[in-house]
Amino acid sequence: MNEMACNSHRGIAFTWPEAIFARHARRNRPGGRVGGLPSPESRKKDLFTSAFAQAPAPAAPGAFDALAYMVPFAIIIGIVYILVIRPQRRREKQQADMLKNVRRGDIVVMSGGLIGKVSRVVDDHELELEIAPNVRVRAARAMISDVRAKSEPVKGPVKGQA
Repeated sequence: MNEMACNSHRGIAFTWPEAIFARHARRNRPGGRVGGLPSPESRKKDLFTSAFAQAPAPAAPGAFDALAYMVPFAIIIGIVYILVIRPQRRREKQQADMLKNVRRGDIVVMSGGLIGKVSRVVDDHELELEIAPNVRVRAARAMISDVRAKSEPVKGPVKGQA
């Protein structure tokens, strides 16, 4: 079998470099060796070619590479903050202010759909609603979902304050 064309080793075909690279074909192969294999000295010479010597050294990853990977994530986080988090915080603040400012005479809608007029504020967490004439229920302030009509502010001093 011709050593320049194709050799077979356990069913796997491979080609010597001489068949691909012309500079290897010009070299004299040592005779008398099994299969015409090159000597170890010529293999060492072929290991480091001028192409390897001319290749630039790979640069170590710098700060610019890390920054380039982090910038898209920072942009996405900024967009999420502007479009989702800020409006949600604003709504939470408005809801807390609305619950804090509920007073007697306001018409409120509870989260269960019950509509009533605040007849008395029991404490910071409870109030009494009049849902029909002479029908009063106690409700948790946190269960108010909306204030439909605000009453006039109290003009005199509030109970418990001097």
